[in-house]
Amino acid sequence: MGENDLSIKLNTIVEISQLVTSSKSFYSIKDKVVDKMLNVISPKKACVNIFDRYEYKYAYLVCKDTLEYIPKLFEKDQTPQGPKIHIDIYPPYIKEAIETKKPIYIKRLSDDPRASGELEIANKEGYIGRAVFPLISSNSVVGFMTCFLEEGEELSSTDVDFIDSVALLLGLSMEITRYNGDIDRIVKKLREAIASIAKATDELYKNKGIDSFFTMISEQVCKLTNSEASLIVVEDHDIRVNTMAKFGKIEDFSHIVEFVFNEENKQRDVKLFSKKDLPKHIVDMGITSLIFEPLKKENAVIGHLIAINSKKYYNDDLKILAIYASQIVLSLIMYINSRRIFDNKLMERDLEIVGKQQELIMSDKHMRLDGCVAIDYYYSPSR
Repeated sequence: MGENDLSIKLNTIVEISQLVTSSKSFYSIKDKVVDKMLNVISPKKACVNIFDRYEYKYAYLVCKDTLEYIPKLFEKDQTPQGPKIHIDIYPPYIKEAIETKKPIYIKRLSDDPRASGELEIANKEGYIGRAVFPLISSNSVVGFMTCFLEEGEELSSTDVDFIDSVALLLGLSMEITRYNGDIDRIVKKLREAIASIAKATDELYKNKGIDSFFTMISEQVCKLTNSEASLIVVEDHDIRVNTMAKFGKIEDFSHIVEFVFNEENKQRDVKLFSKKDLPKHIVDMGITSLIFEPLKKENAVIGHLIAINSKKYYNDDLKILAIYASQIVLSLIMYINSRRIFDNKLMERDLEIVGKQQELIMSDKHMRLDGCVAIDYYYSPSR
């Protein structure tokens, strides 16, 4: 390979890097990146497959414009992201590249037993060799890119390094996209949380009771964290509140409450549990995931806010719970104080009425009785 060819590849990497770093969306640049790559290597066919987050059972074919036959095989599996393809359909060497996080280049499929199952497809698509490059983001494989080689086409070691660099940049683009998506999701959740808390607080004062307030909060927690059920437990002897509110499908919450209190007592600062972290008796109840946040008044734990059974809990779900927990305690304290003020005013009014009644009864402060006996008294209300 000549110096001119190397210079072209380096310039292309710079151009692709600029595309990736200036864009917030992988989907807006993916095809441009592939086109730029194919302009400087001998293969003219390539595709990109990506995984849904934390899901490696299926891959989505998101770049397929240079292919002819393969996309038609999966037309019935079309989704907004692209055709959804089960990972077992792919040749073993693709799964090997994903597991090892390293590129695999097969020059001639007919000579490699790992490719024996795709020879018919290869013949119809018109390729004889294939190279697979994992897309890596934060040390995790988020997808893979494939280059298809026809008769007379091949990849040099420099080509392989070049394509691997492009794959790494696509992985970075996916990381940027997901990061921006996470930020948008968090902002949206926070806005919804604040709005729902305000609505619930209005109900608290309108109905003059905490039951409807807790029930509304429980329902909103389920919605924002995509949970099947949620639970609020409060036990505060100072303000004489001992209550529980629940929303969702779970019937028996007693074992869940016991588990959460035990975890809180361990002081491990672990608030997110997947199926493998939960004890067997909890899993047997159909609980596969759980997050919780303690309700703290000053430094004392007076209860817990618990969300149960989401497909996947994220760190921002814990942040949402923390916001709700703080607001629950604040609203509870303000409500109790307002009730005390109201009750005190009632008592003051009652005492004032009683005082006036007593003054009327004892209006004469000097009484003379038979036998020359006199009684004088002084009256002061107990207030």
